[in-house]
Amino acid sequence: MIIIGCDIGKDLTVAVSVPMETYQSSDPAEFFLNADFKECTPDIVGLQKLLDLDGDVYIMEPTGRYSRVWANNLAHHGKEVRFVAHDKLAAYRGNCGWTDKDDYHDAIALAWYGWERLNRPNAFNRMRLPVLQKMIATFLKHRRLADEYTVLANQSRNLLSEECPEIQNKRSFSSKPGYPPPLWAYLANDERITKNARTRYNKILETTIGTAHRDFNDGFSEELVRRSKRICEVQLTRESLEIQLKEYLDRKEFEWYQNVFDRYAFGTFQRVLILHQIFPFEQLLNDNLGEIKILMKRRSRSKSGKFPKRRVSWGRFHSALGKAPSQRSSGKRQGVTVEGSALCRSYLYLWGNVHIFRREARYRKNIYPFIDIIHRYESSIQEAGELELAIATAINQNKDLIDQLKPLLNNVAGGKAILDHLEKIPDRFKQKLTVEKVKRDSKKVLGNWAKSRASDLLVKMLFKDLVKACRVHHGKPQGY
Repeated sequence: MIIIGCDIGKDLTVAVSVPMETYQSSDPAEFFLNADFKECTPDIVGLQKLLDLDGDVYIMEPTGRYSRVWANNLAHHGKEVRFVAHDKLAAYRGNCGWTDKDDYHDAIALAWYGWERLNRPNAFNRMRLPVLQKMIATFLKHRRLADEYTVLANQSRNLLSEECPEIQNKRSFSSKPGYPPPLWAYLANDERITKNARTRYNKILETTIGTAHRDFNDGFSEELVRRSKRICEVQLTRESLEIQLKEYLDRKEFEWYQNVFDRYAFGTFQRVLILHQIFPFEQLLNDNLGEIKILMKRRSRSKSGKFPKRRVSWGRFHSALGKAPSQRSSGKRQGVTVEGSALCRSYLYLWGNVHIFRREARYRKNIYPFIDIIHRYESSIQEAGELELAIATAINQNKDLIDQLKPLLNNVAGGKAILDHLEKIPDRFKQKLTVEKVKRDSKKVLGNWAKSRASDLLVKMLFKDLVKACRVHHGKPQGY
């Protein structure tokens, strides 16, 4: 077996071949002195030179587009490619005793890292399908454009405060796809603005006290017009990117995932990020599509006399969604932080902000931690309101919660599942989750959400639903 260490650069890739017998009979520093390095340029000649090394596994760092083009071509020729995170390679290079950092030392360090951790998949970054790479690239482009839109809109409104203050704070949204927002289309003199909108803004312009009035000037400044045109372009590009994302999500391999996401009313961006993190979901499960659990025999036995279990699948899923708890303790200081995908965690918070906090403002009731999940069991909007009010009333009046809810839950689809879930919640978790508790500090709002019981419940129930849907999709017996 042969492992190839590849240090990817923009204009040059350095590769070195390390067969099994070389790895077993020498160390990295010794091998470096006589290693045969191959310098590959990013063209067909360089690709052929890399393929001629005839390696079984190619190890490289994820350097964005530079590494992706090599990985795609190697995978196309049937070669296995693995990525190593930058921080892991830096630590390993230090373990080799090297203070120098260059392409040649990195190539050997990558090859030795690959040999030492060949049978440990968690030591490498996960290779994602090309469609997932396109999805996340499209999403990130949309996100960059959204940031640009915000900057341009703020700058333009600042100019409007002088040129036409009457419309500086007006919110404007496009009425149909393919049309820019009326306000910015009017300022940019875009032909796609409706006749009614143009007439409305013309009347405002005739009576404005700003410098855009004809008595002061000939209209809006060139800078404002130029920014407005760019805003229209950005908005239309964002719409086209959203359409692309929806087309990606409609692919057949994502169908059963979509059915689960529909129950939670996830938006397009939440779906893209979750799929990018967990697809294929089978990788989190064992061969029988069940949850991976490990007995922790070093821990003391429970009251039942059994050893506790570490839920590996559950933990990996939590980490993928940015909800992995990590112990941070030193001396008397005890604490827990949340790690994992920060991007996924932030967009799950945006989902919670819509489906929890706004609903709380609507009903003016404290939200019970699992209210955000109850929507998937509702059969109508009216029943949803009655259900939420009944739960909030039962909590506020300190009555027997389950007995109060039984008559209503029996008439709601999935009501038995809610009752079963209520009975499993320990008393220490039966506490109110208010907007004030989660939004106490604007700087810590995301961290408060990440540690809240509501977000925990969301991720746990989503995991269980995905396991069940996965087993059904593969024709396995139902059950969890």
